[in-house]
Formats: sequence, structure tokens, C-alpha cells
Amino acid sequence: VGALLILYNGELHLNGGDLMIVASTATYPIGNFYAKKALNQVSPPTILFVRFLLGGLFMLPVALLSEPRADMVDIIAMNWPTLAFTGLILLGAGKIVWYEALGRLDISKAIALGMTFPLFSLILLVGIYQEPMSRFQWIGAAVMMLGTFCSVKRSSVDPRSTKYAP
Repeated sequence: VGALLILYNGELHLNGGDLMIVASTATYPIGNFYAKKALNQVSPPTILFVRFLLGGLFMLPVALLSEPRADMVDIIAMNWPTLAFTGLILLGAGKIVWYEALGRLDISKAIALGMTFPLFSLILLVGIYQEPMSRFQWIGAAVMMLGTFCSVKRSSVDPRSTKYAP
């Protein structure tokens, strides 16, 4: 909580950006909990469609208020192939795979496996781009691999005995 407050002219003020980061971190498991429950009734593409539709409807007014409309239209017109590829193919396919995994695995195992992307980024950076790794990056990679290994090796819970069961 101390990191959320900043001292400004002798008074404590709440830092809104940090508060939003903490809130998004806190709501991540809640979203996955309800997504896992929803998988009992609808398919992953349906969840993805509703999620992106609601997110888009929420973010559209924010985007329209923060960017001049003419600039936004020009930017989208110039970059639509890239936006379509990253949005439909990369993000869409990745999220469908995520929801399929969420439907088949314990939520804790799915999150542990899903959060290994920094490890794969390090592997690519070292292997392809010949980037040197610091001692702390090696330690972090080892801790991440150990945590993922321990999470995957533990026995799974019967899905019918959890809160996610229909």
C-alpha cells in the first residue's frame, strides 16, 4: 500500500496509475474463475467474443476521448493488415488455446504454465539474438522453472469437486 501513496508537497497522495496496476493484478484470477465456470456452458470462442466485445465497448469511448478522431482513422487505415493479423490470429488463437487449457487443467496449473512467457522470451533472446543474461536473470529463470515444475507435478483436483463444476 505504501507504493501506492506518494509524498507531494508534504502531503500523501494516492497514485492512480499504481492503483490501476494493483487492481488489474487482483482481478486476473477473478476473471479466470468466471471464465472457467463459463466453459461449462459455452465454447471458448464465445467467451472470447463476449470478452472482446465488452472490452471494446469500454475502451472505445476512452480512445475517442484521448485521441483526435482523424488521427485514429488514419492510423487504423495505414496499419489495418498488422492490426488484423495481431488481433485475429495471434491474440485470438492464443486466447482460444488459453481457454481450452483452462477447461482441461486446474486453474493454478494453467496459470503457472501460462506465466512462463518471460522464460521463453529469455530463451529466444539468448538463443537467437545472442543477448547476455545477468546473474539475476539466470536466478529468476531457475526459480520460474522450479515453480512451474512443482506446480505441474502436484496431483490434480477432481474438477467435479471444485467451485467450477456445473
